[in-house]
Amino acid sequence: MSSTTIKVSSHTRDLLKGQAAAAGLSVGEYVAVLAAEHAREERWARLREDLAARPRTAETAAEDAWWADAALADGLMEES
Repeated sequence: MSSTTIKVSSHTRDLLKGQAAAAGLSVGEYVAVLAAEHAREERWARLREDLAARPRTAETAAEDAWWADAALADGLMEES
């Protein structure tokens, strides 16, 4: 894999260097992890937007209730 240089402030470089070292990664590996996490968060945000924009019908309400019950049963959600 080829590498390149990116320009960041000294503060940002030092911050990334410390965080990477704490994670046992090189700065390049750590930046790759951050980029992958950001991409994943963007995908989840788009999914949440798509779900919120779908028409509300009895069928979608029943499906939402089923998933909420499943998440509660798995301990993934707290009852509100």
